[in-house]
Amino acid sequence: MPDEDTYPASSTDPAIQRLEDLIQRSLPALARPGEDPPEYARSAVEVTPGEAQGFFRAIDAGLFVLERDAQCRPIGLRAGYYCYPLLYRPLNAVNEVILWREWLTHAAAVASLHGDFHYPRYDIALDVDAFDVLVYSPLNQPLLAVEAKKTSKELDRMLAEINTLQRQAWELKCNAPRLSNAAKKYRGLLALRPEFFLAVAPGISRAYAVHYPDDRAVQRAELMPIEGIAAATDP
Repeated sequence: MPDEDTYPASSTDPAIQRLEDLIQRSLPALARPGEDPPEYARSAVEVTPGEAQGFFRAIDAGLFVLERDAQCRPIGLRAGYYCYPLLYRPLNAVNEVILWREWLTHAAAVASLHGDFHYPRYDIALDVDAFDVLVYSPLNQPLLAVEAKKTSKELDRMLAEINTLQRQAWELKCNAPRLSNAAKKYRGLLALRPEFFLAVAPGISRAYAVHYPDDRAVQRAELMPIEGIAAATDP
C-alpha cells in the first residue's frame, strides 16, 4: 500500500483519499462468481479525516493486515475473529457493499491502546463477551473493557441505559430474555469484572473505573467517571 505522501495534492484529506483508494481497489475482489464487482454505496454522513486516520494508524502499526477484499486480519493480538470486513453486503440480493463504519473506530481504539497506552498486543483481545476489545492485566485478569460506537448519539444512548441498569437489581442468568445492546455490556461487566470501562466514538473517549460489591453474589457494577485510562505498567 502506498504511503500517504505519494498522493497528489488536493483538497481531499490524505487519509480520506487513501480510504477511497482502498475501497475502490477492493471491489473487484468482492465480486461474486458470474457477477460484476459490487457498487460501493456511500453513507449519507461522510467519514471524517479522524476516523480514517485512526483506522490507518492500526494498519500502519502492523496490528492488522489488509487482504485484497479489505478484510482486516489481526496480527499478534490475543484473540478475535480471523478477519474483520471493512466492506460488507447489507442485502445478499443486491450487488452492493457498504462501509462497516464502526470498524474504523474499533481499529483505532486498538491502535491507541497499543501505541498511546503501551499495552502489549498479546494482552489485547478482540470480541470478548459483549465487548469490542478487552485488555488483560499482567496477571491475566480482565483489566479494561472497550466498546466502540460509530456516533456520539449511540454512545450516549448506551451509557444512559447502563446508568439506569446499575441502579437496578440484576440477576445474571445465561437464559435471560433477549437483551438490549447496553444490557449486554452491563452483563459483560458483571461476568468479567474488568477494573475499567472505556466507551469510544469518533472524536469521543469516556473512561470509567468500575466498582463492584465485595460480595460477588450481589450482581451490580457502578461506573465512576475518570479523566482517562492509565498506561500499561510493568508486571
